This record gives sequence, structure tokens and C-alpha cells, in this order.
Amino acid sequence: MPSLKEATTKPDLSNYELVATPPTPPTPPSRGGSHLPGNSPHTLAPLPVSFGSAPDFQRGFYVRGTSQQRIPPLPVQASTAVGASAKSQAIVEAATSGPSVDLQVNGVDNPIQTKANFTGTGVRYGPGPGQINITGGSGDGLIHGDPIWVHDSAYIELRDDFLSGSGITNSGSDGTVPRNEIGQLGWMLCGTIGSSFGGINGGGFPYIGQMTWTQNGSASAAAFLVLQTNGRGSAHNLGSWPLGDTAGWKKTWVFKLDGDFVTGVPFSSAQKAIYIGLVGSTYPAMVNSFSRPDVFVGLRFDTSTTSPIIDDSFFTFEAVANSTTNSPARNNTQGTTFVTTVAPVAGVWHRLDIVCTTIGTVVMTLDGSSTNTFTVAIPTFSLTSSASGGSGSITSGQAQVGWSVSSSVPDGVWDQGSVVTISGFTAGRSALNGVQILGEGLANNIYWDTSHADISFGNDTITIAGRPALQPFFQMGNDDTSSPQSNSMTAWVDYFSFIWNPGVISLTAATPDPTKPRYF
Repeated sequence: MPSLKEATTKPDLSNYELVATPPTPPTPPSRGGSHLPGNSPHTLAPLPVSFGSAPDFQRGFYVRGTSQQRIPPLPVQASTAVGASAKSQAIVEAATSGPSVDLQVNGVDNPIQTKANFTGTGVRYGPGPGQINITGGSGDGLIHGDPIWVHDSAYIELRDDFLSGSGITNSGSDGTVPRNEIGQLGWMLCGTIGSSFGGINGGGFPYIGQMTWTQNGSASAAAFLVLQTNGRGSAHNLGSWPLGDTAGWKKTWVFKLDGDFVTGVPFSSAQKAIYIGLVGSTYPAMVNSFSRPDVFVGLRFDTSTTSPIIDDSFFTFEAVANSTTNSPARNNTQGTTFVTTVAPVAGVWHRLDIVCTTIGTVVMTLDGSSTNTFTVAIPTFSLTSSASGGSGSITSGQAQVGWSVSSSVPDGVWDQGSVVTISGFTAGRSALNGVQILGEGLANNIYWDTSHADISFGNDTITIAGRPALQPFFQMGNDDTSSPQSNSMTAWVDYFSFIWNPGVISLTAATPDPTKPRYF
């Protein structure tokens, strides 16, 4: 240890030399970019927020456990295909607090976080367990039984744009019809037409394809379009459908009325009888005789002033079920009606929709207007035979009921599938009474299958009641006023369609059963 003297004595530096300070080494040049606080010096430029991870904006170095991926991979439950096509997609995200998952729909938290409820017309369970199929819409609005929709027997669809088939005249000149094989569905034009028969016209968009005809100069003369079907007798057609006893169907007509461009006769709605919609099976009785159907559901314009007076000034909805006897004639007794605000005007296109979502009731709409919409019950048709004029029997599982048609006892209006109520049979024939679903209906006989034992033929006074069978119908012609102006109106029919399927009621109205031929 040095002494106090040595510790306080200044050292001798005479033998030391000064050493020059070495230069500061140069700083290497930057690799580019601005080294702002929070950015890594190893990056060429600041990263976009969407590409950066938290350490990029907090540190200038990396540590173990920090992800080097700027775009994290999609989670396994995500699907770019579903996300691009579905209108609504449920998202499951990791939560920073609370429950382990955050259930959302379109970015909004579900009220109940323990349940994910997928709803909507485009949501279906399957095809596999635990799988959900989400589509962008409700499909075609039908309930299908076959996944190959065009091959599916679960619906019935008829459509005609009247693009081809001008009709083949069976006999006579233009003023004498019927003409057959009209349009894609092979319609038949019955009755009497004017001298300027148009047939199929090309039309202009969007009304491509039109069936046209004019009216002649005879009172009560009219022509009407019906589907070609089998008729038995002069007063009953077998082509009618039990539309009043089923629901889930819709029918549409698109049409206009005009003058006659060929003859130059201007348009006139005077002395006309126009009926568009659905007609009963007794319509053959009116061919070349009168121009008002006895059984009708649809839109009319009839200017007849014969008592009881109709004399329409506007299109009018009507549902009526009058009788057709063995002496058929115009019957102006009206059913349930609703007068629209639309009058016939030359060159104006119209659309008539008739929809049934409840058995026995239809909703009719003209031109999509809520003002011109009418909800009405399909009327019940009833007949009572003459005294002991009804007959009945059961033979080998087939029931038959008949009656004699007269001036006071009408033709039947029912066909296959119609639901009728029978009363009046007595003694051993009482088993024929009650509600029956018909297998066939004719002018004065009805039939159905039964498991009841045979019953011998016998006569009683009977009553039969039920909604009439109906079929598509479009008529334009003259009322019963004398000397109408010929060719003063032309009917232009552009479009017809009919669809049946429970989906018309709602997409949850029925479940298809693959064990049934038509699934329902």
C-alpha cells in the first residue's frame, strides 16, 4: 500500500508521449426507407396496416414466437365460395373476453350467444349430417321432390307464348271454326270468328308471339280458346280440372284488345262479350249458340242488356255457377262480382292472374293492381233429380250415380277428382250418400271406386252438390244485341301459364314424399 506521501505526490510524466485519437469509423449507408420510430430497420418501407403485425409497429427487432406471416391463412371453417355467393353468412370469431366464440350474422352479434340460428328461404339442412346449404335466393319458388328440377314430377307447369301453330281449319272458311293445334299447347279455337282471321303473329318485344282473331256481325256469335280435350256429348267436356277442390295453383293470361288493322274497322267495345279465366265443363253447349258461359271464374266485359241486365262499362271479376239444361240459352243471372277501374281501350296490354292458396277460394288481380284485386269463393253447384229420377248402384267396386237431364234438371259440372256430396238414396242404396271423390264425371253420370259390397240398381230422388271442375278459357265475341259491327274488335292473346305445386302456398306448405308418384 503506498504511503501518504507517495499517494499525494504528482507522478512524473516526462517520459510519456501523446497518442493521436483514431478517426471515427464511417456509418454504412441506409438500405432505403425512413427509419421512423416503431418501424423495423430491416424493412424497405412502412408496411400497410392490413399487412403488418403488432411487433412491426412496436419494436425494431423480432423475438421468438412472433409470426413472420404478414397475411395469416384463412381459418378452416371459412369458405371463399360460400362467402362470395351467399347473401348471409354466419361468422365464428375468437373472442378476447366472455364466451369462447362470438356468433355473428353479417357482423352483428347474435342475441343468444349459445345458439346459431340459420333462417331464411335460402337455408337448407344437409346434404350431410351437420351441414347447412345456403343459397343466394329461394330457388324457383316451388317445393321439389327430385333434385333434377326439370325432371321433377312434383309440379305441373303449362306455358304458351303462342310462337307457332296458326291452327288447322277443320271445315269451312275463316268464319267457321274450330281451328286446332294452336300454339305450343295445341289450343282449339271454337265458335265463330270474323272475316279477318289473324292466327299467329310475330309480335314485338316483350310480347313475342300472339294468337289473334276478330268478331263477326252476328248477335251472340263468339270464338274462344280452350285446350284440346276429349268431349262426351254436346254439353260436357272431360278436360276440366277439380281446381275448386285443391290449392296451390296459379293461372295467368296476357292479352290486349284492338281494332282491325286489315279491314280498317276502328276499335269499339260496344255489343261485346269477353270472358277470360276459367270455364266449367258444360261450355260446349254455348258453341255457335250464345256468348255467356254458365259456369265461369275470371274477368269479363259483357254489354248485354237482356234482363237481368249486365251492361258492363269496366272489366268485371265474376264467379258464377248457373245451370246448363237440355235447352241451353244465355243466362244473365250474375254470380259474385267486383267492378274494376279498368275499361277496354285499344292497344293496351293487360295481365290477369288467378291464384289459389286456400281450397275453394281464389284471388284475382288485373295488371298487378291492389285496387283491382278480388278474393272470392268458387261457388258450389247443386242439382236435384226429378222424383225418383236419380239412380245408383255398386258393381265390382265401382259406384255409379245417374240422373235424367231435362229443362229443369241440369247437366253435371264435375270431373275426375271433384269432391261431391250426395244425399237422398234410401234403403239399401244409402251407402251411396255422403262425400265422394269422383273417378269420372259426365253430363248425367258420376263414378268412383269403392270397397263397399255390391248394391243393386235402384231409383230415388237425389241431390248432388260440389264445386265445379274448371279449365282455361279465353273468349272474345258479340253479346246478344242485334246487328253488331263486324271486325270492330280483335283479340290478341300473348301468353298463358298454369302452375300447380304446394310451393305456390308457401315453401313450408308440404314435405315431398319420395314414395308417392308425384311426391304429394
